[in-house]
Amino acid sequence: MTLWARLRSWGKATMRRSRMESEMDAELRFHMEAYAEDLVRGGVVRHEAMRRARLEFGGIERVKEEGREARGVSLVESLVQDLRYGASSMLRTPGFTAITAFKPPNANELEIATRMCRGRAWLGV
Repeated sequence: MTLWARLRSWGKATMRRSRMESEMDAELRFHMEAYAEDLVRGGVVRHEAMRRARLEFGGIERVKEEGREARGVSLVESLVQDLRYGASSMLRTPGFTAITAFKPPNANELEIATRMCRGRAWLGV
């Protein structure tokens, strides 16, 4: 898969989340029902076959979350949530935000920032 195709797929998954969720839900239900049908053909009662299929899959939400993580959608969602939380915290306490954002750094803070930059350059990160 090319980089452009991956970016397009990621963009679609991010922008069209409700459609992706419904498609993923339908696909998972199809596979669960197909597995249950296989069990029924093997002689298991329908109710018991559906229960076994649910146990085998381990929960639809968990499988859906794994799919989101594989596509990288959860990374973007968590980043957006973190940015919203940070913005709301800063808006809730504007005085503290102004003081911390505009105060000059002391020597310890500068030393920490310098060491972090050196460490990243040394590690090649």
